Amino acid sequence: KEKNEVKIYTRPMEGSGLKACKGVADINATALEVYTLVEDLNHTEWWDENLKIIKMFIYEKNKRARFYLQYELPYPLVNRDLVADITVTPDFKNNVFKIVSQPITGLVPEKKNYVRIKDYLQVWTISALSANTTHVEMECLLDPAGAVPDWLINMVMVNSPSNSINNIRKQLEKNNKPH
Repeated sequence: KEKNEVKIYTRPMEGSGLKACKGVADINATALEVYTLVEDLNHTEWWDENLKIIKMFIYEKNKRARFYLQYELPYPLVNRDLVADITVTPDFKNNVFKIVSQPITGLVPEKKNYVRIKDYLQVWTISALSANTTHVEMECLLDPAGAVPDWLINMVMVNSPSNSINNIRKQLEKNNKPH
């Protein structure tokens, strides 16, 4: 399907009723501008509105990061948390950038009143199409665990790439407005 100029693809996750999804879009900005925004974990205001806490453990610009996230979800859902390990692979010469986020265990104990997300993968691929046009792909697989029906997870997940990519567009527009 297509939503807000983002093409959305889904596929079943093996052994599950959940779907993995991928959003694909072209953005009117340089690849470096898009990459810099996505990679900068010190400025996450454009991320998911349900994200309430981010605690950084490691941040090595253009290399890797590790952080803890807490999501506050609407009732009757139970809040979620995630400890993520990020690997960044920038190719500045060819203007192709890859950011891979996966869960990591053992860094933060599980917390009462939160369901720990343990099955998760997010991959950003950012590549220049021209001097001012960038091709962006955001793939995500997520099992939020706990008692949430697959159909509801799939409905929410299919919007995740579109929301994320459009939040990038909005943030870049905001960043590039004259002051």
